[in-house]
Amino acid sequence: MIAHARRFAPIAVAAVLSFAQLAGCGGGGGGGTPSTPTPTPFPTTGPTSAPTASPSPKPTPTVTPVPTATPVPTPTPTAAPPTPTPAPLLLSPTSLSFTATGQPAQSATVSQAGYTGSFGVQNTCSGIATTTFTPTTVDGPSVVVSAQPVAAGVCTVIFTSGTQSQTLTITVTTTTVGGETSKGNRK
Repeated sequence: MIAHARRFAPIAVAAVLSFAQLAGCGGGGGGGTPSTPTPTPFPTTGPTSAPTASPSPKPTPTVTPVPTATPVPTPTPTAAPPTPTPAPLLLSPTSLSFTATGQPAQSATVSQAGYTGSFGVQNTCSGIATTTFTPTTVDGPSVVVSAQPVAAGVCTVIFTSGTQSQTLTITVTTTTVGGETSKGNRK
């Protein structure tokens, strides 16, 4: 029975309040204009509707960090290996001397270890000595120059390789004896 009374207790309270308003009880002690009754809804005994959920706010999208690749260190440039110093340019002998025209040829050798290019040649011996080179291409690592005297004078053959140079000096002298020039072919 108590459970039954609890169920109808709100209805009974609402009914009493509604009746008091219909009777004009304004609670002010009377004497005024009767108040207009306001209809009060009566609770129903049937099933009540389920409360509707208010929309929840949309979550703020967050940026998912994209993993980045592990940085690869940039290689530090290393100094190029030093350019090997070329071997010295050698000449042996550095001079040839003739005391008369018609003497047999003499030779000198220019060389540079490990060099396979062509030696530069500047020859000023035209008319003083005939020069020939073996090999004729004047390619390193060594070249033989032969000189045959033609007339009295001094001339040079300059050999170059890179920044190096060697000079072969060729001297041809003739001796005048009694008004004749020695040819060097005495018998």
